Amino acid sequence: MTPRKQTPFSSSLPEVRVLVVFSVLLAAVLAQVIPAQVNLVASFSQTGGFGNPNEYEWQSAARIAVEHINANATILPNTTLFLNYTDDQTQQKVGMSVFLAGLALNPVGIVGAASSRVCTVISFAGTFYEIPQISYSCTSVALSNKVTHPYFLRVVPPDNGQSKAIADLMEYFGWTTVAGISTADEYGVTGIQAFQDAVDQTKTIKLVRVEQFITGSVTILTQVTNLKDSGARVFLSFMVNGDHKSVMKVALDQGIVGDAYVWICPDGCASSASYLEDDGKQNKTVLKAMAGTLGTRPAGGRGPLYEALLEDWAERDPVEYVGAGKTFMHPFAAASYDAVWAYALALHDIYTNQPNNQTGRNMLEHLRNISFTGVTGEVFFDENYDRAPEYEFLNLARGDDLFHSVGTWTVENGVEIDNSKITWFDGTNTPPDLDIRPPRKYFSCHDGKEKTDPTGKTVKIEKPKAGDVNNIDDDYYCDQYVDCDNLADEYFECSNSVVPAYITFGIITSLLIIATVILLIIVFFCGCIPWKLRIHRIHASNPFYLLLLLLAAILGYLSTFSFYGKPTVASCGFQPWLVGPAAILLISTQYFECSNSVVPAYITFGIITSLLIIATVILLIIVFFCGCIPWKLRIHRIHASNPFYLLLLLLAAILGYLSTFSF
Repeated sequence: MTPRKQTPFSSSLPEVRVLVVFSVLLAAVLAQVIPAQVNLVASFSQTGGFGNPNEYEWQSAARIAVEHINANATILPNTTLFLNYTDDQTQQKVGMSVFLAGLALNPVGIVGAASSRVCTVISFAGTFYEIPQISYSCTSVALSNKVTHPYFLRVVPPDNGQSKAIADLMEYFGWTTVAGISTADEYGVTGIQAFQDAVDQTKTIKLVRVEQFITGSVTILTQVTNLKDSGARVFLSFMVNGDHKSVMKVALDQGIVGDAYVWICPDGCASSASYLEDDGKQNKTVLKAMAGTLGTRPAGGRGPLYEALLEDWAERDPVEYVGAGKTFMHPFAAASYDAVWAYALALHDIYTNQPNNQTGRNMLEHLRNISFTGVTGEVFFDENYDRAPEYEFLNLARGDDLFHSVGTWTVENGVEIDNSKITWFDGTNTPPDLDIRPPRKYFSCHDGKEKTDPTGKTVKIEKPKAGDVNNIDDDYYCDQYVDCDNLADEYFECSNSVVPAYITFGIITSLLIIATVILLIIVFFCGCIPWKLRIHRIHASNPFYLLLLLLAAILGYLSTFSFYGKPTVASCGFQPWLVGPAAILLISTQYFECSNSVVPAYITFGIITSLLIIATVILLIIVFFCGCIPWKLRIHRIHASNPFYLLLLLLAAILGYLSTFSF
C-alpha cells in the first residue's frame, strides 16, 4: 500500500496544540498578575494661595491624558488607567489628607502637587509607602535632595535653573542692584537662596536686601517699606499668586511701582491669578500695578504632538474640561499631561517585561530611566529626578490681562528675547531707565557759567587737573583757586575775584624776577670776574654776598608762583621748598656779613643749627609715625592737620638748616 502523503501542517499539529495550550495558560496567569485597572492619585490646588483657574486647566489636561492612554491599544492594552483627583487647597494638611485617602485605592503613583510646600509633605508620605510622585509644577530646590525625597520626580526644572535664568535676564538689561521678597516657606526660602547663589556667580549683580513673611500674612508693611529703603529699583517676588497680590497692594501704596521700577515674578506668581480676587473677578488696581512685570516659567508645549493635542484641546467643552476650548495651553497643563504619560509608559514596560515585579521600588526605577517624546519635548529625568532647565520669559503688558511669552532661556543659549514684544509700565518697548539721580549743578569752563544737569548723570564731571577741563563741580566756582585754564571759574563775577590779583602780582613778580636776574648777571660779571670791566665798588662790596642775596630773592619770588593756577599737591608742596631755603639763605647771609668775628659765630651758629636739625628730625619722625601710619598710636589731632603737609614743611626746614653749613 502506498503510504499516505503528509501535508506540511500534519507533522506540526501537536506542537501547535501545545503552543495554544501554553498561550491560554500564560494568559490566565498574566490575568492574575496584570490588573484590569490601576489608579493614580492626583493633587491639584484649585483653591487657596496657589489656587487659580489655571489649576483646573492642569486637571483637565491630566484627565485628557488618561483618556488618550485608555484609547491607545498599544499602551496598557489589558489595563484601564484611572485618575482620582482632589483639591488640596494649597495646604499641607489637606494635601496629606488627599494622599492618605487615596491609599485606599492602592495607587501606583501620585500626580502633583502644584505647590512646593504641599509637594514636600506628600513626598515624605510617599517615601514611607514607597509610592513614586511626579509633580507638574513644584520647583523647590530642596525637592532635588534624594536623601530626603527619594521618591519625588518632576517634569519641570527646579528653581536653581529658574534663578540662573533670572540672574542672566538682569545682566541682559544691565541691572546691577536687586532686592528680594519671599514667603517663609519651602518655595520662597529655597527660591531666594538659589537666586542668591546665582547672583554670586555673576560678580556684577548685588542682592542688597531680602525680606520674608509667613504665607497668607496681610501685615507686610514693614517688609515692603524695607524694600523701598533698600534703594533698589528691581524687585524679585518669590511667592505664589495670593501672597504676591498682597505685596503689590502695599507696594503701590509705598510708591515702588511705576515707570522707574521693575518687578520680576518666577513661576509662582507669573500668572493671572496674581490679580484675581477669591470670587474670580479682576482686581483692577493690582492689575494696573503689575503692568510691565517680567516673569519666568518652565518652557511649555512644543512639537507635533503638542500641536495635535491643541487641536483636541480647542474642540473640548470648557464646561466639562475647564480651561479647554482655546488654541493655547498653560505650560504646567502640558507638563501635567506628560506626567500621566510617564506613569503609563513605565507601567507598560513593567507589565511587558517584569509583570511579577510591580513594587513601588521597581516603578521608581523605571521612571528614573524613562525617556520619551512628550508634548513638552524630550522627557527624561537627571540624577536628581529633575527636568533639564529650560524657561520662557513672560511679560504682562500694560492694558493686557495675560502674561505673554517674550523669550526663552536655556543652558546652551542663555537669554534670547524679542525686545519688541515687551511692553513696560509706561506702555513703550523701551527698557526703563532705573539709574535715577537728583539734578546736579556744575560749572562749564568753556561757557564760563553755572549749569544744571537735570538727570544728574548725563554730563560727565571732571576733576581740575593739568589740561583743558570743561565741566567741573559747582563747588569749584568762586573758591579763590583757579581750576579752569581760562580762569573762568574765578572771573570778575566772583565777589572776591582773584583774576585781577593774579594778573597784577604775576606781572610785578615776573618783572622783579627779570630785574633780579639782570642784577645777578651784572654782579657776577662786574664784581667777581677779574677783567677790565670789573666795577670796583661792586667788588669792594663783597659780590658773593650780593649774589647770595639776589639768589635768595629769586627763590622767594619763584615760590609765589605756586599760588597761581590750579591747586595741586605738587604746587602746594613746592612752595615751602622754595620759600624756606630762600628765607634761611637770606638770614644766614645777613648774619655772617654783619658779624665782626666769624669764628665764634661759626661755632655758635653751627651748634644752634645742629640742635635745630636734630629737633626738626625728631618732629618729622613723630609726625610720620603718629599721623600717617594707621595704627593704634596714631594721634588724631596730627592726623587731622594733614600730616603730609607738615612733613613737607619740616623737610623744607631741614634743607634750609643744612644750607647754612656752606658758610
